[in-house]
Amino acid sequence: MLLTFLVVVSLWFPSTLAREVSRPNDLILSKMNVSIANTLEDKSDFTIHCKSGDDDLGVHVIKVGGKYEWSFRVNFWGTTLYFCGVTTKHGSGVYDLYDASRDNTGKNGNVIWEVK
Repeated sequence: MLLTFLVVVSLWFPSTLAREVSRPNDLILSKMNVSIANTLEDKSDFTIHCKSGDDDLGVHVIKVGGKYEWSFRVNFWGTTLYFCGVTTKHGSGVYDLYDASRDNTGKNGNVIWEVK
């Protein structure tokens, strides 16, 4: 009886595991580019500080008409997330500027944002 149980579990577990970790080929380790442009109408600068679980991209001041960009590869698990604190003279907030589950949908590897 125990042997039958072990055989059934060993046949079931690998197929379940394969379904859970399988990802579309275009997601795993795909190169992504994120761009944030300053299009503020009042012609003011803004400050941005982006991070992921593995990287701190530092603080950057973006002049009007300028932009901040970076590139990276999506991790094996397809869980890459970059969040950024944005501060303008009108206020501030923290935003998920790249979330693999949301943004890797075949957009040629480019995610473009504007601060207006």
